[in-house]
Amino acid sequence: MIYGLGFAAIFGLFALLHFQAWQQREALELNAVEQFITRASILRNLLMASIGLLSAVIAWVIPLHLVGMAGYTYLLVSIVETLNGHLEGEGRRKPDPLPEDTT
Repeated sequence: MIYGLGFAAIFGLFALLHFQAWQQREALELNAVEQFITRASILRNLLMASIGLLSAVIAWVIPLHLVGMAGYTYLLVSIVETLNGHLEGEGRRKPDPLPEDTT
């Protein structure tokens, strides 16, 4: 349970940091691709945090002799990372709809 909660806390903090960057996107002068990456990072980190929470809940609910099964929850990390990498890669390859002003 402690590992799952710590895992969730770390990725929750990453999500909050990216959310802060999203709120400051005008001041940071993020272009459309950078905005896309920031939004994708928020989602990715929230999904990762939810994996940690799911593991902690499983560890708390199941009988003590099966508590090791909660560790298998982290196999979901590979699914989240694969899907996120694919979707983020597609977004990065799209042309920037808001080209930078060269004047």
